[in-house]
Amino acid sequence: MRSLLTCFLLLLPCHTLAAASENTSITVENPIPVYYETVSPAARTKIGHRGLRLASVVKTKDQRFEAYCYDKGGQLSVWSSADNGLSWNQVHTESAAVPELDRPAEFNNVSASQPVDFLEADEKDAHLLVLKDGRLLCTYARQSLPNGTFAVISNDQGKTWGTEKPVYLAGSLPDSFGKPVSFELPDGTILTAHSINLTSEANLTTYTKASPDDPYNDSVVHAVRWRLPGDDGEAVEPAPNPVYPPALWAFTGSGQQIAYWEKLPTRRVRILDHYKGAMGRLPDGTLLITPLNRGTGTCDIYRSEDNGLTWNQVETQGVPLAGKEQSILCLPDNQTVLLTTQKNGTTLYRSPDGGVTWDTIDYGDKSLSYKRDLIRQSDGTIYMFNSVGHRQEHSGPNSVAWRVRSTDGGLTWGDRREVESWSHRRPFFSEASVFAFSDTHFLKSSRINGAHIEGITGVPKPGTNYEMIQSNAFMESFDEGLTWSSPPKIPLDYSDVHAKVIKLTDGRLLCSYRNRSRLPFGVRAVFSEDNGQTWDTNHRILLGAHLNYYGGWQTDLQLPDGSMLTSWAWHFDGPTTFEVIHWELPSKVKSQRRR
Repeated sequence: MRSLLTCFLLLLPCHTLAAASENTSITVENPIPVYYETVSPAARTKIGHRGLRLASVVKTKDQRFEAYCYDKGGQLSVWSSADNGLSWNQVHTESAAVPELDRPAEFNNVSASQPVDFLEADEKDAHLLVLKDGRLLCTYARQSLPNGTFAVISNDQGKTWGTEKPVYLAGSLPDSFGKPVSFELPDGTILTAHSINLTSEANLTTYTKASPDDPYNDSVVHAVRWRLPGDDGEAVEPAPNPVYPPALWAFTGSGQQIAYWEKLPTRRVRILDHYKGAMGRLPDGTLLITPLNRGTGTCDIYRSEDNGLTWNQVETQGVPLAGKEQSILCLPDNQTVLLTTQKNGTTLYRSPDGGVTWDTIDYGDKSLSYKRDLIRQSDGTIYMFNSVGHRQEHSGPNSVAWRVRSTDGGLTWGDRREVESWSHRRPFFSEASVFAFSDTHFLKSSRINGAHIEGITGVPKPGTNYEMIQSNAFMESFDEGLTWSSPPKIPLDYSDVHAKVIKLTDGRLLCSYRNRSRLPFGVRAVFSEDNGQTWDTNHRILLGAHLNYYGGWQTDLQLPDGSMLTSWAWHFDGPTTFEVIHWELPSKVKSQRRR
C-alpha cells in the first residue's frame, strides 16, 4: 500500500569532517515500513498436491467449496471441501471449466472505489467481499517485499481503506503466487484460498531438499480460516495437520497463524556494497557504524552527527580492521572505542581518537565467540567474555569459557577467571549478547544447536539444515558472569538467531533477532516486561524484510527523543547492503491493549 510517510530519495552530499572523506548515503524513497504485528491463530490447510496454482474458488448450492487449480502443464483439477475448508478431496470429473467469480449484488449499492485506486503497482489479484455488517474486505497478492497475501478493510463503503493496518495472511517467495478468494462463514470467520511459492532460484539451496524433483517455482495452494481484526469471537482452532513438510517448518512456521500489522513511522538509510557491522554512540551523540566492505574484506568506519540521517566515511589510520560479526563499545571519555571482529577467531581493536586511528590489542588466549557485547562496569572495568569449542554437532570435548578484564580502557587485559560452561561443544559465548542490569546481574543470549534445544524443550529438530536447527539460549548470572542459570530458556523459534538485548527508557527490554522461522525473512524484535523472564512473542516488530535467509547481525540504539535506530545487513537480494532504520516504538499502552 502507498505509504503515508513523506520519505523521499536523496543522494545526500556529506560534509567533510576531520579525518572523514566526502561520501554519500542513500535515504530510501517510500521505504518498506516497520510493522507492529499481532499474531492470531488460524487454520491453514493444503488444497491438492504441490505444484498447483489456484485459478478460482466457488461455493456450491449445497454449501460446499470447490477450488479449481492448474498444474504447471496446464492441467485443471477440482478440489472439494464439505467442512468449510478444513479438508479437501479431488473431484473426479470428465471435464471442467474455471467458473467466473461471483460479484455480489450488494456491490451495486455501494460506492466502492476500485482496488486499482489504492493498490500499488506490485499488488494485484484483488478480490472484494461484502461482509455481513456492510464493511468491505479486499484480499490481494503483493509481489514485492514483504511478499505475500494480504487483506484490508473499508468501513465506509470503499471510500477509504485501512491500508495502514493490513492483515498478513500468508508469506511467499516471488513469482507464482496470488489469486486470493475470500468468503465469510456462518460463524463470522473468513476463509481465504490462495497460492504461494515456496522456492525460487535465489533460494535454491534452502528448498531443494524439500522438493528435489521440482526445485524451481514449487507453488502450493492453501486455504486459511481466520478472524477479522477486532472480532472477539471464539479463537480459530488450528488445523490438525501441518501444511509444510518438516524440512520447511523452520523457514515458514507451521502456518497455523496470521498476523495483524500496523505501520510505524520509518526512515531507511543505506550504504551499498557493505555487509554486517556494529553500531555505537559516543557520549556527545556521535554515532559510529562498522560495516564490512565486501570489496576489501575489512570494516569501514562511518560517522553520523545527525542521529543517523546521513553518514560520512572516516579515513582511518593504523591497522586494517579485518573480519565481520563485530561488537563495539564507546567509552565515556568520548574518544576511546573498542571493536571486536571475527575472522579465524576474535580480534580486538582499540581507537583512542573516536574511531580514526586503530591498533590491535592482545587480550590473551584466542576466543571463538563471535561477540555481540563488551561489558563496562560502574567503576570503569571492562569485561570480555570468551569461549572455545566447535560449532557443529558431533562428539568431542565440551566448550571452555573464561572472562578477562581491563582497568585501563581496554589497553591491557588480565585477571582471567574461568566461567562455568555447558556440556556441549558449541562455544558457551557463541554470538553472545550480554546485557548488564547491574555490576553483578547479567542476561546473556547465546546461539545453540538443535540437539541442545531439543534436549531442553522436547521440540524435535525440523530437519538437518545447519541454519534451520539453531536458536538462542537465554541465561542469567548474578556473580558478574562466572556462573549462569541452567537449563537455559528458549523463547525464540528454531532458526531465529543473533538475538541482542537492550533496555528501553520505559523499562521494557527489547530483543531483536535475525528472523528465519517465518516469512518474510529479515529482522524482528520482541518485548519483555519482566527483565527477560518471559518474552511476548505474540507481538513482534518486523524491522527489516528480505528474500534470503542470509543477513542480520543487527544492533539497536534508543535515541534521547525515544525513537529507535536499528542497523542490519543482507546479501544475495540485489547488492550487499548495510542499512540503518530510524523507527518509532509502539506505545507500552498499545502493546498491552492489543493482547
